[in-house]
Amino acid sequence: LVQLTDWPGSEWGVWSPDGSHILIGDDSTSATFGSEVIETKEYDLFVVDVDGSDLVQLTDWPGSEWGVWSPDGSRILIAGNSDIDDVREGDLFVVGVDGSNLVQLTDWPGREDVSTWSPISVWSPSSSRILFGYDSDLFVVDVDGSGLVQLTDWPGGERGIWDAWSPDGSRILVISNSDAWEDDLYVVEVDGSSSKVQLTDWPGEERGIWSPDSSHILITGVRYGDEDVFVVDVDGSNLVQLTDWPGGERGRWDAWSPDGSRILITGNSDIDDYWEDDLFVVDVDGSGLVQLTDWPGSEQGMWSSDGSRILILGDHDSDGFDDIHIARLSP
Repeated sequence: LVQLTDWPGSEWGVWSPDGSHILIGDDSTSATFGSEVIETKEYDLFVVDVDGSDLVQLTDWPGSEWGVWSPDGSRILIAGNSDIDDVREGDLFVVGVDGSNLVQLTDWPGREDVSTWSPISVWSPSSSRILFGYDSDLFVVDVDGSGLVQLTDWPGGERGIWDAWSPDGSRILVISNSDAWEDDLYVVEVDGSSSKVQLTDWPGEERGIWSPDSSHILITGVRYGDEDVFVVDVDGSNLVQLTDWPGGERGRWDAWSPDGSRILITGNSDIDDYWEDDLFVVDVDGSGLVQLTDWPGSEQGMWSSDGSRILILGDHDSDGFDDIHIARLSP
C-alpha cells in the first residue's frame, strides 16, 4: 500500500492512461509533501508518480481547477481560471504532464464546458484536438490554440458534456436539445465542412455510443413509448430496432463488442418487474439474441478484450449480495 497524500481537506485522483502517474485534485489550503508545505487555494491540480515520488503542482490559481488526461498521457486539459479578477470565469488550458508548456486555449467571457469525467467527450483520439462547449454551441481547437472551428450554431443548446468523438476522430456525435424537453442526436464533421446529420427526432432523450469502426451508432431512446435500443448508420440510414420489450431498456451498461459485431444490452423483457435489468447479447443486425441473466435485481456487464466472454456482476443466488460471474459466448 502506497499513500500518496496526507493532506487536510479532500482529494480526488485519476490514473494516467499508461498507469504511471496520478492526477490529483486537492481542496485543502496547504499540502504537505515530505518536508515541503505547498500553499493551495480551492481545488488545485498535481501530478505524482505511482510510487509517490516526483510531485508536480500544475496549478496555483484562484478558484478550482479540473483536469482530463489526453489519451496518450502526455498532456492534461485544465478547466479553470488563472485570473484572480474574475474567479467565476472558466477558461481552458493544456499543460504537459511535467507542468511545462502551458497553453491557454480560451480567454472568453463566462465559462467553457467540458466533460471532466469522460475523455472521449473532450480529447480527440489522436490527442491533438479538444472539443468544448461555449454559450450553448460546440467548438474544436488544436492543443496549441490554433485551428478553432465552430461546429454548431443551432437554436438549441449543446454543452459538449455528453458528446463524443468517433474512434477514428473524423466526426462527433452531438446531443442537442432543440426542444427544452428533448435531446436529439446528430453527427457532424470535425472540420465543419458539411451539414449535420440528424439521427433522431423522437420524444424524450436519446443517448448514443459509437461502434469501434466509427460506422454505426448504438442508440437508446424513446421512439414509440418505452425506451428501446437501435443501431443506425452514421449517415442516418438503415435504422435497426434491436429491442421492443415491455419493460424498457435504460442503456446504463450497453456496450459494443470489441469487433463491433455484437452488442451487450441491459434491459427488461418482462413487464412484470420493470425495475429488474437483465443482460442480453444481440448481433448488430438484430439477430441472434441471447439472454445471459434472469436474476433478481439488476446486473452489470463488461466485455472481455477479445469479445468471447462477459464479466457479470449480479445477485445470481438471491441472497441479497452481488457476486461476479463470467459468461462464455458461442462464436
